[in-house]
Amino acid sequence: MSDLRFILIIPFYNAHDYLQECLDSVIMQTHRNWLAVCADDHSEDGSSDLISEDSRLIKRNNNQRLTGLPNIYQAITSSGIVYQDDDVICILDGDDKFLHPYSLSIINEIYNSHPGCLLTYGQYMTSNGRLGHCREFSEWEFESLREGHFWVSHLKTFKWKLYREFLQQDPGQVSYKGRDGIFFTVAYDIAIMYPLLEIAGFDNIRFNKHPVYWYRIYDKNDSFIDLQKQRDTEMEIRSKPRFKRAFTPVFRRSFAHQMRRSLSSVKHRLFKQKDRN
Repeated sequence: MSDLRFILIIPFYNAHDYLQECLDSVIMQTHRNWLAVCADDHSEDGSSDLISEDSRLIKRNNNQRLTGLPNIYQAITSSGIVYQDDDVICILDGDDKFLHPYSLSIINEIYNSHPGCLLTYGQYMTSNGRLGHCREFSEWEFESLREGHFWVSHLKTFKWKLYREFLQQDPGQVSYKGRDGIFFTVAYDIAIMYPLLEIAGFDNIRFNKHPVYWYRIYDKNDSFIDLQKQRDTEMEIRSKPRFKRAFTPVFRRSFAHQMRRSLSSVKHRLFKQKDRN
């Protein structure tokens, strides 16, 4: 099994009370081939002081507040990392953590078990002890990706070669910006993942049903701060042009999965026909 290198993007802002827990969960991973970009978005509480002098931890300190999306984008593209095509980029918020020491090992196995896989998303555990909302897309849901429910959540991972293709298709990061030409300040997850999902294609993504991520629910979540802004931004992102698929399937789904896809597609067509009638 290939020992893939993971590039962990850890964005945070005033996360002093939680960042050590996050970093500890990274350092204790049984999969040891990783680098972590700790992207401090101009914190005022000394959060960065918690980052130890470990060669695997790359410190970034913004000289002004950027908010989540531009902070993540710059952490991916401007941290001095020389990427290889199969490097796996993971987004781990600084106020969250890996659920257990095997989180990266599980993702590594998924990529190794499915040649051609370019992106994974999965189920997670919340701080109140509940499972998250995520599940696997059906094929017909994926065909109407921007109109349906957004199932993609933690842990979100993708190959560098996929992100590089995104940069080529959208060199000005228009998909990350509002009508005013400024980066979106909320809803970074769908802004990042919609283009990558569309470029990868249904057959090149995988859902991980085993929770590997612990998500903190508290009053600093965007949905608590300004739910209406979150919803308005999401609608604007959904309305943007779709991206062109750039990768053909390298592997085939199992026969049982192909049958489920076929039945799902038939049901979708019947549902649409009923709507028209």
